[in-house]
Amino acid sequence: MREFQVTDRTLFKGTSAVVVKHQRKATDAKALKDAYAVVNARDENRDRVTGKPLKASSADPAVRREHHHIQSRGAYPERIADPANIILVSVLTHSLIEGGLIVVEGIDASLPNRLRFMWRVDPPVPANLRVVRIQSRRRTEAA
Repeated sequence: MREFQVTDRTLFKGTSAVVVKHQRKATDAKALKDAYAVVNARDENRDRVTGKPLKASSADPAVRREHHHIQSRGAYPERIADPANIILVSVLTHSLIEGGLIVVEGIDASLPNRLRFMWRVDPPVPANLRVVRIQSRRRTEAA
């Protein structure tokens, strides 16, 4: 009796869904890591809102670096790993953006002066909550 050996499992059932999912996740993670490297170099490890220098690992939320997606990852999954959609901000600034106190105007971070940052206008942000100084604001907005 001849022994039958299977050398190519894809011949019978195709690639396992678990393997495909794992490969896709690994590819997506690498693309995001590469995009973050481009953003770190482009923004020179400085907060795009305040202009302050940032560090990857710091206990101080005003100094620790985070990446902010201008167009949200959930609403625009095709732009998750697009460096033009990502900016560097501190943890403190990121929480103000996510909390709606700082408004990001524009959708392309790839070139300087394509984005503007301003304090929320309606309702206005009280002076005691303006804990950072915005470096790049609209010309019509006062300090």
